[in-house]
Amino acid sequence: MKQRNAECSRSKILDVAEVEFANSGLFGASVNIIAEKAELNKRMIYHYFDSKEGLYQEVLKVNFNKIFELEKNAFSLNIHEQKENLSQKIPQSIRQGIADYYNFLKKNPNYVKLITREELAGGPYIHKLIPDTFLLGFEKLLQIYELGVKNGILKKGLDIMQIIISINAMCFIPFTRQEMLKEIWGADYDQKLEERLEHITNMILKEITENTHITEGDAN
Repeated sequence: MKQRNAECSRSKILDVAEVEFANSGLFGASVNIIAEKAELNKRMIYHYFDSKEGLYQEVLKVNFNKIFELEKNAFSLNIHEQKENLSQKIPQSIRQGIADYYNFLKKNPNYVKLITREELAGGPYIHKLIPDTFLLGFEKLLQIYELGVKNGILKKGLDIMQIIISINAMCFIPFTRQEMLKEIWGADYDQKLEERLEHITNMILKEITENTHITEGDAN
């Protein structure tokens, strides 16, 4: 029972701290406010995480673990598919990988805020946590790319790291410019977000496929 209570308290602190750090950043967030909102004694925060910086790093780690789990399933493809199926399966896999990341950002606004604030602060903690997450997606897409090139489906000579960065940037921007886009799109905001995903996906597929006529219908 004691261990369960400790896990519950720790989880509650992390949930509250995530919101505070997302809204105020590391230096703007207050341990006193986090303790008050978590309805726990401030000393418990230092007991579990040593310092505000330790708590912040743990919040980042929790969020990177979320994206890591996503990346493990992204760009999945059975490499033993028959060649005639690959012309559909490869674009499908790329389309789904982009959609999964885009929808993750849509459903996790605190992740977007945390990463944005960390970058603006010069990324002092991001370097310790992000490389494995980023490279996992790169390696999986690289495998699909090499298979696609081998079977004449994807263009030769592309820099897949640049493609990954482009996917990341194009997916990220709508969720760092939400207020501006709400003003521009008004009542159509939700619909336009979905259209934005389709636009991003089609741009990437057009850039990397040999047959630039691939559409949503062709990929499904």
